[in-house]
Amino acid sequence: MVGRKLNPTGLDLNLLLRESVAFPDSRDTAGLQIVDALASTFTKAMNGKLAPEVWRPLAKLMVEKPGHAPTARLVALGHGRREIMSDYHSYVLNALRNRAKKMFPPENGA
Repeated sequence: MVGRKLNPTGLDLNLLLRESVAFPDSRDTAGLQIVDALASTFTKAMNGKLAPEVWRPLAKLMVEKPGHAPTARLVALGHGRREIMSDYHSYVLNALRNRAKKMFPPENGA
């Protein structure tokens, strides 16, 4: 997808899935094992299946985007009604963002 214009409204999943996509088994790749563990932790945090003291350290592996933008974006698939993010989901995302590493060091005097 290098060199293609980004869709300003979001991620084009059709385009992504039409590309050459491989889904290797994570047992053969340490990096994929780490990503699997992080994705599972994030999912369980968002579903309320983990206590905050278990999922909060996940933020240390996340990077805060410029302008205090969210470190993660939620995506709803399908043509159903628009879902409003729950207070709990907002709490988890804000807790992760507030604990994430800064992308850029603070300016002098900040």
